[in-house]
Amino acid sequence: MDMALGAALLLATACGQGPGEPTARPTVVLATATPTAATPTPTPAQPENIELLGQIGGWASDVFVEGVYAYIAGGARSGLRVIDVSNPAAPVELGSHATSGQLDGVYVSGSYAYLAAGPTGLRVIDVSNPAAPVEVGSHVTPDFAHGVYVSGSYAYVAAHTSGLRVVDVSNPASPYEVSFYDTPGWAFDVYISGPYAYVADWDGGLRVIDVSNPASPFEVGSYVTPEFAGTVFVSGSYAYVTAGRSGLRVIDVSNPAAPVEVGSYATPDFASGVYVSGSYAYMGGSVGLQVADISYPGAPVKVGFHPTPGSAQNVYVSGPYAYLAASDGGLFILRTATSLSPVATPTPIAAGPGPWIALCSNRDGNNEIYRMRADGSQVTRLTDNPAGDRWPAWSPDGQWIAFVSNRGGNGEIYKMKADGSQVTRLTDNPAGDQDPLWGADGNWIAFDSDRDGNYEVYKMRADGSQVTRLTNNRALDGEPAWSPDGNWIAFQSDRDGNGEIYKMRADGSQVTRLTNDPARDQDPSWGP
Repeated sequence: MDMALGAALLLATACGQGPGEPTARPTVVLATATPTAATPTPTPAQPENIELLGQIGGWASDVFVEGVYAYIAGGARSGLRVIDVSNPAAPVELGSHATSGQLDGVYVSGSYAYLAAGPTGLRVIDVSNPAAPVEVGSHVTPDFAHGVYVSGSYAYVAAHTSGLRVVDVSNPASPYEVSFYDTPGWAFDVYISGPYAYVADWDGGLRVIDVSNPASPFEVGSYVTPEFAGTVFVSGSYAYVTAGRSGLRVIDVSNPAAPVEVGSYATPDFASGVYVSGSYAYMGGSVGLQVADISYPGAPVKVGFHPTPGSAQNVYVSGPYAYLAASDGGLFILRTATSLSPVATPTPIAAGPGPWIALCSNRDGNNEIYRMRADGSQVTRLTDNPAGDRWPAWSPDGQWIAFVSNRGGNGEIYKMKADGSQVTRLTDNPAGDQDPLWGADGNWIAFDSDRDGNYEVYKMRADGSQVTRLTNNRALDGEPAWSPDGNWIAFQSDRDGNGEIYKMRADGSQVTRLTNDPARDQDPSWGP
């Protein structure tokens, strides 16, 4: 990378502002009263802080959104459906692929959709042409495949009574099982974070499986939920588990060997499907979509609701939009209010001196990461390493800070908790990786790297998996900046002879030049 671009990157990303943190955490847990037998007929539910933008009919058991496409698992009726959601108010079906039997889950990675297809196991569909999806491979699991998560070269399948199945999908045309872990309950869903698989194991509750060696998984911890665990989502140090009529359970998994429940949210009825984005948990269920503020995991607070005609089985959030798989109600595309306010008043929280600012400083002899309050008080050193640490970037929920360090001999991307603990290396490459920036949903990190010979823009999951190259040009591409809705990435490139600003879709498509000037344009940053 030339010196001009390198200097600009350092100056532009040497500090970042993250959301505020509480000075005290309430310990109350919201609950609803147990209904009596003489419950009167309820008034039809009305939306709260959420508006319906678009809808497409048919059956929807699960949904996964990547770029401008929503991929719907159509239960036992309509297989995989690919929906163009570039205009959320007018979704359009582009293509479909029929599957036999039940279709419960879908996960998209690269050009492939991985389907949890009930009695037929794992199905691999090439979706490089969204208008004409085609099956390229399959693997039959011993029992019903309910949920699937893909990380790196492996698909992790929650397969009912046969537990967690680990399938090598490095060749999508020939997937094969490399190992399994037989959980005590019925495995219904799985989420991968770092070296662990978190399995929603029905009457077995939450099971934490070490998959650092995919060929030899083993259980390290568990937590039995009050009712059957159906789905799970992991964000930061917490696992969010839907547990039937006992609602959402918030489980601290900072010590995977000893998960402990710290909070819960009582849903009106059966809870099914959960997705966490920033400070909010989105939950499906028999009455529709529930949204809770989880800024304080010990006391989730209701901030939104939207009813659906069918049971809301699963939900995916991308930017300001929630995509709801509402069984026979089809796909709902919903938008939250610009600023969500509690529907119920939470326990008052003591006010702090404002949000935090992360910064890089050599005040103690070499570059380290610090944080301070927005008024300049409470300056705290977060890293302490003889190597250089710089380029801090906050996660949207304020729980993590990504940064670059050469402590391993070259520039790699790490993340740590906002207090400096739990330092985790995310990249491991002899080239230079730099400029990390979190996407709006907290699940992806964009960065630039010269691992393929020159600087290009990449993205990876927040746990370091699924590294994907987004640009491919002989010139220098760098300084990625996510749009607030997570659908676009702005970046700087020399591809037309000098530094100009471009944007592209989050999957690397639709590259568009934005500036055209003989001078050097760089350091793009989206407004809110």
